[in-house]
Amino acid sequence: AANITGDAGAYITAISHPLPLTLAEHESLRVWMNTLASFFLLLPFSYLAATYASFVVKERATQATLLQLASGCDPVMYWFGAALWEWANHAIVCVATWLFFFAFDMTSVIGTGDKAASTLVLLLAYGAAAVPLSFIYSLGFTDHATTIVALSLVNFVTGFVLFNANFVLLTSERESVKATAMTLVHLWRFFPPFLLGEGLVAISTSSFAINTGEKDEDESWLDSFAGMDVEPNPFQWELAGRPIALLLLQSVGYFVLLVAVQRARSWARQRGFG
Repeated sequence: AANITGDAGAYITAISHPLPLTLAEHESLRVWMNTLASFFLLLPFSYLAATYASFVVKERATQATLLQLASGCDPVMYWFGAALWEWANHAIVCVATWLFFFAFDMTSVIGTGDKAASTLVLLLAYGAAAVPLSFIYSLGFTDHATTIVALSLVNFVTGFVLFNANFVLLTSERESVKATAMTLVHLWRFFPPFLLGEGLVAISTSSFAINTGEKDEDESWLDSFAGMDVEPNPFQWELAGRPIALLLLQSVGYFVLLVAVQRARSWARQRGFG
């Protein structure tokens, strides 16, 4: 400016304002944000699942469990009562979380009646599977505080970390990497936190088709989501149906495993093996 005008103090001010988002981009951005918010529920729910084991560890450390069993309490009923109580506490947290979804208008998970119902069922099913699994984990601990810290880390890794890693592998351009991810996902689904993340993201994005292919340089990252003509039912097997079904199966399977492990430990102690 100084060279053109001959004025040493001359300057040019440039103002740049982005164009407003299109309706499709605005909707895509909203879905991205809501999906991230629901996905980050894995963090507090990882800690929540860890707290389920705290009380049974404290009872075992203070010999309260031994006192109840010696007084005639059936081991199966002891564990069933403990699991039912912890799940009831979990249900209160789930309902409160679900209501906050409405308060903050997170339409990606409560936008329709089917979405709202599937989200609540998923959260409750997660607790049904996480409680007995936490009890199984707890058998290796004697201090309740250490149990919470250790299980929080375990749930964080088997949920948040594994789901992120699996998503990165699935979006790889190499077919061999995608094939590996599709094989490993069957193993990751043994962990309730992973299924929770899979279900929440499936519900959040059920109204949109995700484009994971190559994009042009001029294509916005918001174009990753493309609206679907017909909104699918989130209870479909490929969406939240599979995580919910697997969590319910795990709730029974892990409880049976818990009772079996406890009886095996009791048998070993009676014979002086432990």
